[in-house]
Amino acid sequence: MAISLKDIKSDNNIHKECLIKKSSSVRIVDLFDEGILFTTDKPLKRYSANSITMAIWDLIDGNRTSAQIVREIALVGEVNVIEIEDDIYKLLASLQKLGFIEEVKK
Repeated sequence: MAISLKDIKSDNNIHKECLIKKSSSVRIVDLFDEGILFTTDKPLKRYSANSITMAIWDLIDGNRTSAQIVREIALVGEVNVIEIEDDIYKLLASLQKLGFIEEVKK
């Protein structure tokens, strides 16, 4: 069963200044502008990602904080950070809750 952002109730608990990385059990099917994220461990989880989610996914590299990702997306989209930050933090919190991303442990 595919999971979408609207199916997840997020408490928006992503830490803005922590580095985040992709979980090692996550794979991706690239469908040009969109994609499908899925886990290789049980239970299998899938997430249908739109083009904006894929752009955010590409920035998750273990070297950026969620706040830096928000700023980069705002810069590229030529929008104010305030206009998009809540939506991006909710998305990141949902991806974290699903086990697709995690904080970098120091």
